[in-house]
Amino acid sequence: MQTILDLLAAECMTPRKGANVLVQCGYYETFSAAEGLGPFSERTLELGVELAAAVKERWPGARVQFCTLVNDLGQVCGADACELPAAPPTGSPEALRRRVAEFFAARGIPAAYHAFFFERTLKNRGLRLLKKQIRAGHPRITCTDDDENGSTRIVLRAGPARTIHLATQTGTVLTGKCPVIMSTFYRDALDSLGNHFHLDSRPRVVVDLCHTIDRDKVLRGVDVLRTLDAFAPAGATAAGVVPVFLDDGGEPLPPRYASIHAR
Repeated sequence: MQTILDLLAAECMTPRKGANVLVQCGYYETFSAAEGLGPFSERTLELGVELAAAVKERWPGARVQFCTLVNDLGQVCGADACELPAAPPTGSPEALRRRVAEFFAARGIPAAYHAFFFERTLKNRGLRLLKKQIRAGHPRITCTDDDENGSTRIVLRAGPARTIHLATQTGTVLTGKCPVIMSTFYRDALDSLGNHFHLDSRPRVVVDLCHTIDRDKVLRGVDVLRTLDAFAPAGATAAGVVPVFLDDGGEPLPPRYASIHAR
């Protein structure tokens, strides 16, 4: 916890007012609804509330909100591919949503200070942003034909030896990959902070409490957000993302800060 606070202090917190902070916690998958939220989701909810209290104690002027990212696509993402689970969704996704809402209500956190972001919605919005970026053109985006299946891979060159698969187009169908979903999530999350707090002068930062298994899609999502103009958050205030990777026990590993250029 102290490491996260020290990183925020060094990178984005102003001495008196702190920042507008959105903590993503409680991530869950609707296709495992029968199993309940699970220990990782429960642990990150608790850690998110602890982090918010610590931020408010160190920077009394800081404003903190919460959100929960929901995987309602059924995709399990690795470094190079997204796969659908063999089993169909079971149980009640609505029950999981109520469980998260009840968690915050039990701790006196108003519903207005917590939001849900759904990956299906983010994916659709992200594809619209990507199409906009492709029409505008970008020197780091390349399209490569895949002769084996007749599709086209849309790739972002994020560095000298780093490429990010953004989407695949087969005929007229464009299928987005996880980095598009994550970059859209961070964009929307930063915009929601600006809208909720009326774009005041405080820096905006998203602290994402996520599992180490999602490291690739999270970091690639941040790279897309930092590189492509179409995904840039609105507003003139400083913005940043702090991915905090946690192990299976829900304990955080050393975090890092990514500065985002707003438009």
